[in-house]
Amino acid sequence: MVIGDQFVWAHLGKAGGNSTHKMFEIIDNGTLIIDPVSEPRKHRAFSPSLEGKVRVLNFRRLHKWIASHNAHMARHRGLENPDEITEQGLVWWPTKPPTPADYCLELFEYQTIKHWIRVEFMANDFIDVVGRFLPISDGQKTALFNVHENKAPKKTIPPDNQSTLTKEAYERNPVWVSLEKRLYEADCG
Repeated sequence: MVIGDQFVWAHLGKAGGNSTHKMFEIIDNGTLIIDPVSEPRKHRAFSPSLEGKVRVLNFRRLHKWIASHNAHMARHRGLENPDEITEQGLVWWPTKPPTPADYCLELFEYQTIKHWIRVEFMANDFIDVVGRFLPISDGQKTALFNVHENKAPKKTIPPDNQSTLTKEAYERNPVWVSLEKRLYEADCG
């Protein structure tokens, strides 16, 4: 999480959060409270004590987010056969049954998010959104475009036009589908 005077950004896992942390470090003018990227608390949701601050969250297309989340769980938490639940539009947790991806958006109170940073347009969205609250110099802007890198094995993240999700998977996640349509519609030719 990153807290500024007027805004708060929360780290939705597998949506470019570590790269976004690096971007905040590049532009920090000493006024930001930045949770260490190496600590689990970086994924904490918004708390009532942050009321009144503009909320910002990253976003990623549903099929890519689910594939990335479940591939991460397979690598680090022992999930077997991640493709099976991924195709169903479900995400796996070590302590609960597979759940729809919408559950994660609910944890971050998606209805209260004012600005979204799309992973596929990370530097541009970051500059547009965070630039409303903090000055970003031309030199910092250049550095921001060199931050984002996806270290996940390429075979685990399908291209935009190659979703492996079933029709039911999209029906299972109406909030995500609605947000995706709204956030990406303007960028579709």
